[in-house]
Amino acid sequence: AGEREPGSATEQAGFAAWLLSSPGWETEALRQFERLIEAEADLSHLPPNALYNASCAAARASTAAEPVEARRLRTKALQWLATDFRIRRAAVARARAQQPPPDHLEAMSVQLGQAVEHAMTKDPDLAPLRELPGFREICAEESEPPPADR
Repeated sequence: AGEREPGSATEQAGFAAWLLSSPGWETEALRQFERLIEAEADLSHLPPNALYNASCAAARASTAAEPVEARRLRTKALQWLATDFRIRRAAVARARAQQPPPDHLEAMSVQLGQAVEHAMTKDPDLAPLRELPGFREICAEESEPPPADR
């Protein structure tokens, strides 16, 4: 009694991330991330790391799924990861075009680089994706957009 569903997108993403960090709850985490993503028309408005964590939930859930479902979940995980990195790269490009303080732009670029490096080598949740066609391309896309025309 007294339980309630998370309200805001930030609460939903936090709840889903908490579920993802709880052993045995990856399927429920995935369900929560799917609800969050389906409810948002513009995925760039999702809370930070929501798509990355959704990708982790789908990849982890794929390890316990039947082959057809595992393939579907891994495809979804790749799509969410690609979208996450595309949104991050676009944010860096927009910031560069606005000529923010150098330390702000550097921090954004470093965060993007760390996220890509973590996905490629360190994140155990994404291990099922690393050998799939497209994974390296998603990560290898230009992390540093070229300077904006002045």
